[in-house]
Amino acid sequence: MGEFSWVEFIYMNDVGIERYTEVTGSSCAGKSTCFENVQNYITGGEISGCFLPSAVIRGVFFVLGFFYLIIRPAKLFWIIRQCRDIHMSFLHKVSAVRNAIEKFGCYLLFRNRAVVVDEGISHIPFVFQFSADQISEFLIVFGSELQKISILLVPAPPEKDLVARLITRGHKKVTCSESAKSFARLNIIVSEEYLRALKKQGKLDVRVI
Repeated sequence: MGEFSWVEFIYMNDVGIERYTEVTGSSCAGKSTCFENVQNYITGGEISGCFLPSAVIRGVFFVLGFFYLIIRPAKLFWIIRQCRDIHMSFLHKVSAVRNAIEKFGCYLLFRNRAVVVDEGISHIPFVFQFSADQISEFLIVFGSELQKISILLVPAPPEKDLVARLITRGHKKVTCSESAKSFARLNIIVSEEYLRALKKQGKLDVRVI
């Protein structure tokens, strides 16, 4: 297991991928750049093409993920229950649940291989925009899965940078500058609370980039 540190930075040419690895972080934090750098400087393992799946592949992941969770109903129902407490439209809630289920399908398919995926199970707190309490509970409920995952976490940048990126790149939850600021602040809070919870939990293989 890797040791978590608030100030641990990984030079990409030193990243050795020896097991299933996920890149996670807030929207527009720089995950795609990190992912590209991992592909350029990876020292072991292989890159999974599932980081940007087609509709067919996503369908396969959904079926596999539902199969994985249906025999673990407490975990499936926990995910569904979170929809009651998140401030999203009904369509966004449905999309968040579907997205989460797909991530378990990807995990089921690749968990025994040394691959790198973008936004896997460890990204669920950002999908649902969890509170601190929900993040802590998430780490407990899915601890058995997370302990088998190596996580490369990209912290949120300063608010002004995150707002600029959201406006420039666009996001389905951003419709104007005010919504960009609100969404950026929420993502920063989730990112900070996630980092705190991971540090407190202390049993996962997490590297902060």
